[in-house]
Formats: sequence, C-alpha cells, structure tokens
Amino acid sequence: MGSIFTKLSAMIPGLLTNFISTPEFFDCFDTSLVDREGGVHMVSKIIVAAHSKVLHKIFTHEVDKSKTDFHLPTVSGLTLVLILEWIESGELALTRHNVLDVLETSEILDIPLVSSLCQ
Repeated sequence: MGSIFTKLSAMIPGLLTNFISTPEFFDCFDTSLVDREGGVHMVSKIIVAAHSKVLHKIFTHEVDKSKTDFHLPTVSGLTLVLILEWIESGELALTRHNVLDVLETSEILDIPLVSSLCQ
C-alpha cells in the first residue's frame, strides 16, 4: 500500500490557504504542543483548535489564559507531525506502517476527518 497523499485543500478557504504559505503565517504560531517524547511543535492555536475538538476544549478550559505549552503525553511526535502537516497543507502521508498510529492519534485528538481517511 505505498504512500497515499490525500489533498483536502477544499476544507480550507482559499485565502487561508494562501496565507498559510506566506512567511507571515509563522508569526501566528502562538502556542506549542509537547509530544510524549518531549518534542516541541509550534502551532497556531486557533487553527489546530478548529480541527481538533480535544485541543479546542483544552485551550478554552485552561484556567491560565497565558499558558502557551500544552503537553500531550499519549501522542507520538512522529504521528503528531503528520497530522500537523495535514492541517497546514491538506496532505496526509499515510503508509501501511503509520496508518494505525495516525488513526489512534486522530481518535485521541478527536479529528474526525483524519480518522475517516485512515479507515
């Protein structure tokens, strides 16, 4: 089953897609997700929250509104990178070797679109 690249750019409005491809987009990385291996992944809180119901709840129910580091102790760094790349590009690099890990992580983070791609 080699690599499968799924293009979902229709899920992101055109102007947002254009903005994501500019250097200014990196100024929007206002929070970090820390995976179980300790890897730090800078993200835009509003964009990841729009895709993940779990991250949305974590961000909105956090008492300390200035908090910028969020630990995900059950999430693998390699799998998180694949999902974050999908959020940014609309492409998900699934292989027979990673599909179960991606499915598990998408279920943990409650990202139904990624879950459905893995099934």
